[in-house]
Amino acid sequence: MDELEKKSGVTFTLSLDELPELPSGIEENLFRIVQESLGNALRHAEATEIRITVKLKNNQFLLHIKDNGKGFEMNTNKKGAYGLGSMQERSDEIGGQLRVSSRANEGTLVEVRVPLEG
Repeated sequence: MDELEKKSGVTFTLSLDELPELPSGIEENLFRIVQESLGNALRHAEATEIRITVKLKNNQFLLHIKDNGKGFEMNTNKKGAYGLGSMQERSDEIGGQLRVSSRANEGTLVEVRVPLEG
């Protein structure tokens, strides 16, 4: 995050709970979702702040990525916009639920919930 903050000029805030070790398949897919979300925010949103929250609650892994960028209309189909579909596929693959909410001039929130066993 520190390196990305220096390169992009965007302020990052990270809130990270202590978590159990996740199976590698879950960890890899979550990493790719974060990577895609940050890439979208940095390339398209014109955000100046991005907050990432990772926590464990009620035996669920919760990931929130919120930016203060320009947002977008959710019902707009854009050619070449494969990132959201890819994030959905990755979330489905690990039994998670993905929710993306965005409104013009209000930023975007990406939320992922993954139930954990045991």
